Parts: sequence; C-alpha cells; structure tokens
Amino acid sequence: MLNLARLLTLGCLCAGFLLSWPGSAAANASNAVLIDPASTTLTLDEQLALKYAPVAVLKTQTKPCDTIGEPYAPTAVDVIFGNPLVKLRKRTSAKKAKDDPVAAVAPDAAALAGKNGDYYIDLPGSPLDAGCTYEHFFKDVVGDEPPLAYAHIAREPGKDGIALQYWFYYVFNRFNNLHESDWEGIQILFSANSVEEALTTDPYEVAFAQHGGGEAASWDSGKLQRTGDHPIVFPASGSHATYYDREIYVGWGEHGSGLGCDDTTGPSTRVPLRISLLPDIPPATGPFAWLSFSGPWGEKEPSVFNGPTGPYEKDRWSKPFSWEDDLRKSSVPLLGSTTVGFGPARLLCALVPYGSDIFILHIDYRLVSYGVVAVLLGLPLLLLALAWSTLWAAFRFFIRHGLTFLMIGSVLFVIGTGANLLQAFMDRFLYLHYLLELLNIPITQGIFFEGGSTLQQLAGWVLVTPAVIHCMVDIQAGRKPSFFRAYRFAFDNAWHVLRASLQATLILALLVLSVVGIPFAVVRVVRWMLLTQAVALDHAHWHEARRFSELAIRSRWWRSAMLAAAITIINALIAPILGLIVLVFVTPSTLVAQTVSSVTYSLLFPMVGIATTFWYLKRRSAVQELLPSPSV
Repeated sequence: MLNLARLLTLGCLCAGFLLSWPGSAAANASNAVLIDPASTTLTLDEQLALKYAPVAVLKTQTKPCDTIGEPYAPTAVDVIFGNPLVKLRKRTSAKKAKDDPVAAVAPDAAALAGKNGDYYIDLPGSPLDAGCTYEHFFKDVVGDEPPLAYAHIAREPGKDGIALQYWFYYVFNRFNNLHESDWEGIQILFSANSVEEALTTDPYEVAFAQHGGGEAASWDSGKLQRTGDHPIVFPASGSHATYYDREIYVGWGEHGSGLGCDDTTGPSTRVPLRISLLPDIPPATGPFAWLSFSGPWGEKEPSVFNGPTGPYEKDRWSKPFSWEDDLRKSSVPLLGSTTVGFGPARLLCALVPYGSDIFILHIDYRLVSYGVVAVLLGLPLLLLALAWSTLWAAFRFFIRHGLTFLMIGSVLFVIGTGANLLQAFMDRFLYLHYLLELLNIPITQGIFFEGGSTLQQLAGWVLVTPAVIHCMVDIQAGRKPSFFRAYRFAFDNAWHVLRASLQATLILALLVLSVVGIPFAVVRVVRWMLLTQAVALDHAHWHEARRFSELAIRSRWWRSAMLAAAITIINALIAPILGLIVLVFVTPSTLVAQTVSSVTYSLLFPMVGIATTFWYLKRRSAVQELLPSPSV
C-alpha cells in the first residue's frame, strides 16, 4: 500500500509538472471572464455587447510560419499570464531589454495592476528577429481556444450618445513596424443616451481602427458588411489593421494609416468572436486588474518597434467620438486599377519592407546600414553614368522627334486601357469570379497584369519597339516618319519577333529552373537583349535572331549588361516614382496615380527602343557578313 501511495503521489507530481510546462496549452488556457450567450441573467451592457459582436475574417495560412497568411487571432490577454517565459521588466537606460531588471516572472493581472510606463511586458523572442518564435508561442499558449474580443461601453463628456467598442488583442504585430503585442479593434456609435435605449435603436456609425488612425462609415453604408447586426471585419494579415473588405490597401502614414500595404485578400476563414466585457474604470484587483497597467505590452525597442500600450491608455477609450471625428472616410486600395508597367502602389509595397529591414539593421549596425543605403542609391547612378553616352544620345533623339515617338508610345497606353476594360467586363461575370476563387486566383488582382503588366510589356517589345525602329530608319534616311507605316511594319514583323522572344524565354526559363543554369541564363539575357533589332533591322528569321544578337554583343558583354541594367531602371522606376509622388503629395487616389504612371511609362517606352537600337547599330558591323542587304 505504501508503494502504491508513493506511485500515485509521484504520478500526480509528474502530471502537475507536465501541465505547468511552458508552452502547454492546458496550462495556459485563458481564464478570461466571458459573457455566456445562454445565460438568462445578462445585464443590459452584456446584451448590447453580444448583440453586435463582430465576426472576423482571418487570412488563411497555407503552411505553418508562412508570411502570407495570418498566424494570430484575437485572443484573451490571460493566455500570456502565468507563463514563466513571460517577464515583467522595469525600464532602465540599458540599450537592450535583456539588461533591464526583471520585476516579475510569469506575471498575472495582479502583477500588472497599477504599474506605470516604467514597466513593460517582455514576451519570449526578439521582435526584430522574430522568425517563427511568436507563432509557436501563440499556438502553444492558445491551443484550440476560439478567438475573443473585449467589449467596452464608452461615453465622452460633452458628447451625446454611446460608443460600443471591441478591442482585439494579438500576441505579435508582423508588419513593417515589428513589435510584441498588438491592440486593434472597432467601435459602433449610437445616438441613444442609455444602453437600454441603444438596445432598441440602430447605430448610426461604425469605425474600424487601422494602425494609428482608422476608417469610419455609416451603419447603412454599402461598404460595411454585416451578418444580421454583427459587423464583419477583415484584419490585415500581420498588421491586424481592420478593414471593410478583401483587398490590398496602401498607406504612407497619412491620417494615422500604416506605412506600407495591408493585405486582407483571401483565402480566409470567417470566425465569430467570443466576448468579454471590460469595466469602464480599471479595477485594482480581480481578473481585469491588468487594465490599469499603463506600460507597453511588448519588449522595449527603439521607435516604432516598441510594444504598444493597452486600451485604457488610448484616446479612443475615453474620447470615442472625438477620435472617430478625425478618421478617414475611405482607404486606398492597391488594385482598384492596373497600370502599364510597374505601378506606383506596388512600388510602395515593395520598397517599405526593405526600408524597415534597413531601419532594423541601423539599430545595431549603423555603419553597415549606411553602406547598404549607399550601394542601393549609388549603384543605379553608377550604371546610368556608365551607359550615359548611349542614353544621352537616345534622349536627344527622342526629344528632337518627340511628337513622333509620343504617338508611337501612346499605343501602349491604348492597349493597356483596353485590357483594363476587358478585365472590368470579365469581373461582371459571377460564374467566372467563382471559378477563379475555386482555382485560388483572386480576380481582383487581374488575369492579365500580374508580374508588371505582362500583356502590355509583351505588346511593347513585339509592336512598339519595331515601330520605333522603323521611324528611326526613316529619320536617319531623311524620310518623314509615318505612324501608320511604322505600325504596318511592326505587324509585318510581329510574328518573327514574338517567336524569337518566346523561344529565348523558354530557354531562359529552363536554365533558371535547373538552378545550376542560372549563371548561364544571366549571360544569355544580355546576349539576347537585341532580338527585336535583329529581326527588324537585319531581317533575321526568328530562329536566327539569337545568333544575330549574340554577334552584336560579342566582346561588349559587360558594357551591354550595364546598358541593359540602366534601361531597366529607366523602364521600371521613372513612371511609378512619378505616380507615387502624385499618390502621396497630390491626391490619395490609385486611379489617378496609376493613370499618371501608365501614361508616363507608355510615352517614355520608345526611348528604351531608341537606346537599344543605337547600341545595335554601333555593333552592327559584327553581323554584316551574314546579311545580303543591311537596309530595312
């Protein structure tokens, strides 16, 4: 019996040890105080909080730790309490959080109660080098617990009405401003002066929090999606900014928007949120004592990487109406229209994460970050300088005959506009929309325009460049160039140019797919950069065009590569940068900005053809022995 008693005691101790092991979902299951929808004794506040409880649409992860989907869900703060991996630290002048003294290990609500801004919560991991640490931590402590939102019924002195707020807590913010913990949410405004009255009247306005600001809409607005009285919210993957629809939204810090792009597109999962009702005044004790903690909810880091403060410290907690008065009425969608060439909004989406990485590098390796910036800025300037003579000659030729080449380039804009209209027409066919959704191809991103407007790019090289070449030949021969004659020539040669380009593209793709062939692909990209000139100027058959181009590049590979790089910079960046300037400084409209970018790209595209044709003509003697006649 004694041995049996000892075994039972040892078994209980082992079970207790396993349940208290860090990362055990059973040990860290939330102890949040929830509103029970089945209760028959709900208070009026609880009834109101449940009536409008939001539904979250979370972007689905394709696999663990992917950076596209949303690994986190709104949860109770209690999941981080009592975990020995979590620490409460006191801020000092130390540069690193690990050097600050630990005020409490495995803090709970009581440990946080009343602590001021000198204290902060330190979760396991480093926000600036997050990897998959926080995702694993979140999934360990939350387990299978359904998502949760905190409700708060707020009033503002001097303002009539009631604000019903829902606060969403996330363990980690995986946006450009990486930081531990994240607080977002929505609020609903009533003109009623009591909760009882609000239960019998409809709200008049709603606001979705987004980074430092948000977006407001009337309750009856078409952009607000609801299921009954429950607003449907679309938290952006990683940043958790809440939006009204599936889209990619762009911001540059205006009116509290984030700097970068927020993605709420599908595929996604719709989840109802459990509700926990917060008291209006933070208590000193009890399960909501954490509400009186005024320090950051994440590790100490410089600038925007520092952890955020909690709900009670936010302006919208005590001034909900004033906060909502300052919000935007709309957000800027990235894909509301498409561009010829690389769009300005896409440029912003691509550049901001790199800027964030350099900022993070600057924190610990300042000189290295300066070197990276110098290379990023200096290399394009160096390439432009090395290719300057050809580029300058092309620019002068372009300016001297500007009207002719502007007309030639305008065709590219017309083709792009037609493709846009076709896309809009196809968007109206619901069966096609459902088919693309089934195939996991979001129609809002466009069929034709992924990868920098593929259709327009193809039209540029197959049609516009041969037309440019024909005009150049006419001008240099003393003939007056003709728009119609140039495009007749372009169409006559389009099939050879297209077949030569497709053959070269197929070979390059196979080399890249083999991995070991990537260096050979890079060499051949430069060698075959003059395929169009070979066909248009020297009547090369489509299967001979690669050889003609190689002969023209022979012994001038490096200079040709620099010219190709410089042309790529001009072709890819000038138009979107101009569009981005319009977007940021002139009007927050992607339609206007992308139209400016498209027009600029289309009109400047002929200059690329002029530059490459000048380069081919300089090297043309290398292929003369292959030609019966050098003229067009």
